[in-house]
Amino acid sequence: MSKTENCWLFVVFSDIYQLLKTRGILTRYEVLDKQLLIPLDGTEYFSSQNIHCEQCSHRTHKNGTVTYFHSAILPVIVSPQQKAVISLDPEFITPQDGHEKQDCEVAAAKRWLHRHREFFDPFSVTMIGG
Repeated sequence: MSKTENCWLFVVFSDIYQLLKTRGILTRYEVLDKQLLIPLDGTEYFSSQNIHCEQCSHRTHKNGTVTYFHSAILPVIVSPQQKAVISLDPEFITPQDGHEKQDCEVAAAKRWLHRHREFFDPFSVTMIGG
């Protein structure tokens, strides 16, 4: 999925979040006076030693074989009082223009945080990283 192809997907997450906020459902997830807990977890959702594209990250093993993969940061809203989580839009870990090093979870998390810094008003947010 290209960067432009996944932009439409982000709107769905935003619309659902706004609906939950408007209907007061997010207040069920509040902890410590309007705090939302948001863990950021990375996951690989594709891996192959044969199939790859320009957006793939890669891992070279000691025996010389290369594994190509796609991964993403998957943030969710959690609460100790709730059994369900609320999924938020992902941040894909992909090669970044002008960078020789591969992208990583930390850089992807920083991009996600920058993109969402005002999104959660009136809530405060506590980010949880692994």
